[in-house]
Parts: sequence; C-alpha cells; structure tokens
Amino acid sequence: MRVGVDIDGVLNDILSICVEGLNDYLEVTLTTEDMTDYNFAKSYQVPQEKVVEFFIREETNILRNAAPQQNAAETLFEMNKQHQIILVTARPENQRKVTEEWLKKHEIDYDKLIMVGSSDKRKACLKERIDVLIEDSLENALMVNGQGIPVILMNAPHNQGKLPQGITRVSCWLEAEEHLADHC
Repeated sequence: MRVGVDIDGVLNDILSICVEGLNDYLEVTLTTEDMTDYNFAKSYQVPQEKVVEFFIREETNILRNAAPQQNAAETLFEMNKQHQIILVTARPENQRKVTEEWLKKHEIDYDKLIMVGSSDKRKACLKERIDVLIEDSLENALMVNGQGIPVILMNAPHNQGKLPQGITRVSCWLEAEEHLADHC
C-alpha cells in the first residue's frame, strides 16, 4: 500500500513552536488549544500581515526546530516495512533542503518526498496513487477524501467537527498505525 503522510502537524509538532514564537512576537499568551482555526491570524485576532511578518522572519528556524510527534519515527519505520511511505507536504520546493535535513536528523523513514507548494494535495495524492493519507488539516482531508482516498486525521484543535465516511480521527501515531491496518 502507498501511504501518504503530511509533515507539519503530523510528523512534527509545528503548532507548539509556532504558538510559542507568535506569543513572544505578539506579546500574548495563547495556548495550542486556542488554535481553533488553521489560520493563525484568525486565532490570534490580528491582521494577516502580522502573522506573515513573523513567518518571514522565523520560518526556517521553525522548520528546523519543530519537535517530532511522539512515536512518529518509530511508527513510520515499522509502517515502511510493509508499505511505501510518500511524504506529501504543502511546503514549497525552496524548503526541500531544510525539510530533508529535519527528516534525516529525526531519522524519519520514507520512500519519497513530494513538495506540493500549496495546501491542496489532491493532485499529488492522485498522481502518486496514494491509498490512504495521514493528515491534520480538515480542509485537506475533505478534499483528498472527495477523490475517494481514505484519510486518517491526526486530532488537533484546528480540525474539529463532524467527519464524513472515509475520514477517521486519531489522537496519536500508535492509533494511526492501528487504523492503517484497517485499510489493508
């Protein structure tokens, strides 16, 4: 089976490092649980330009320093014994080097890295013949699932809501591994 895996919010805990950095930058004290919208400007109730300024300044540091999700590396190592692991990230191609360095540093096992450059992963998942996608964005999950591809959705404050058939919510990598077995 060909398993698509998102990076930000799935393999790494980018949300925590972004909230910590934005709190310092904006001089506020929000928590990751306050991030009920994938758009940080909405969650922080600030103009989009403020968030863009922060990310222009800190993006590379964030990408380099985000901690891996608990059990992500170990679970992918085990999954890769039976399945092809295709990383499908919204990151643009100019972030390939920092992405590959992070993956190597954290010993993330995978077969291929696809840099989509936008949040819409439908075309990449279809082209790569992904059988199931592990994702944290509800919007991406709905779009990809709309193409007939099952999605395992990593639970996050920004992806709450009722899920249609074909999308399964999990709270951790160990649960994701269990649910992946259901798709075999």
